[in-house]
Parts: sequence; structure tokens; C-alpha cells
Amino acid sequence: YTSDNSVVSRTHFKKIANFICKKFKINEKSFVIEAGSNDGTFLKEIINASKAKVLGVDPARNITNLAKKKSINTITNYFNRSTSIKILKKFGNADIIYGANVFNHVDDIHDFLLGVKKLLKNDGNLILEVPDLNSLIEKVGFDTIYHEHRHYFSENSISKILNKNGFYIYDIKKINYMSGSLRVFASKKRASKIKPRKITLNQFEKFKKKTTYTIERIKKFVKSNSPVVGIGAATKGNTLLNCCEFTDKDIKFILDRSAYKINKF
Repeated sequence: YTSDNSVVSRTHFKKIANFICKKFKINEKSFVIEAGSNDGTFLKEIINASKAKVLGVDPARNITNLAKKKSINTITNYFNRSTSIKILKKFGNADIIYGANVFNHVDDIHDFLLGVKKLLKNDGNLILEVPDLNSLIEKVGFDTIYHEHRHYFSENSISKILNKNGFYIYDIKKINYMSGSLRVFASKKRASKIKPRKITLNQFEKFKKKTTYTIERIKKFVKSNSPVVGIGAATKGNTLLNCCEFTDKDIKFILDRSAYKINKF
């Protein structure tokens, strides 16, 4: 997966980069870090908008090599407390630490936040984008659940986690990216309390029933219209294929623009 593999994601990162630069007055003296920086698409937009100093952190060497080709300073490693100590010694404190669809992939979220706390300036800002549990339930987005997504956050749960680690949320925005996400703005400074929404057991029970119903509807549709072809080989497509037990007899092939996905099985 690369951040610039679709018009949707490129537009998303350009918009949020411009918003961050404008809102937080980012300029050539600022330092912006992205955790899970992928191919550097977001950080490239930060440079274009502000000429700020940037640093990407990502564990995939083939992907960080793509970022380096764009002249994006990138460390090939996981973002955690250990990595943050090395970054601090070499580059100093950050004004902004941004992570899009990465916090939900992290095994040890407390260690991740310890790294953020160590690196972020006292008046700096942490901006995280995570899949929204409430949207997932409302839209019956069961196909966004797969092995690399370790966590699904409600407004209430992410607020508690950040508070426990010395961060205070001062704003939460619902965005449409990734079938519904939360964009969380937090800092080390105490902020006026927001009222995060909670998820009830009853909502989960309804979600389970709707998921079963949806899977059966999809199976019936495909079986009665076979052969079917797919457009867009999204990661979550694998969840859908497995839940519905589809084989190549049901779905003949899937089309995708990304060269990295062609001829894969």
C-alpha cells in the first residue's frame, strides 16, 4: 500500500497538510513528524505548503525508499519511545506529530504515546486519524476489520487512553476517510473537557445481526449473477471475500489502478 495510490488519498493528505500549516502557523522554522509516514505523500504536502523541516518514521524499507526518492527525510523504524529518544537527540522537539491510520495498527499504544510525549514540544500538537467505531457500527463496515487493525476507537475510548498518557483532547472531528474516521487534536496542555460519545452493548448486538444479514445478501446477489468482476482491490476486500467464501468461480478478477497490486493473488 502507498499513500499516493489513489486520487482520494492524495487529496485527503493535501487538504489536511494545508489545514495544519494554516491553523498552527507552520513555517520554515517548524518541525513536523509523521508516524507511519509511508511514501511521504503527506510530508511532501507539508513542505510544499510551508517549507517546514519534516521527518517520516515508517518500518517498511521498500516504502521508505520511495519517500527518500521524493527527498523526504525518513527513518526506517517503528515509531515508539526508543525511536523517539534517537530522534530527539538528532533533530530536537517537534511542533506537530501526525499519524493517519497508524495508531490503530500499533501493538503497544502506551509506548507509542510515551514516544510522542518525549518528542512533542510543550505547546506542540498531536493529530491522530483513526477508524471511528461508531461509524463502523452505523454503516455496518465489518469489512474494515482485518488483522492489521489492532484497535477500533470510540470517542470515549481514545479520550481515556490519551488522558491516561498525559494528553488532552481539545477537538474531535468526524471525517469520511476510510469509511468514517475520527481526527483527534490533542496536546499536553489541559483543555476544556469534550463530551465523547460512548458505544453500548446493544449497538454491538445490532451490528452483529446487520453484518450477518449483509453477508447473506451479498452472497445471494453474486451467486445469482455469476460471473462477477471487482473494481478496486482494497485491503478490506479480502475480509469481504473470506466472509462470503467467494472463490474464482464467483469473482473472476479484480481491477485496480495501483501497479503494486497487479498480478497478485
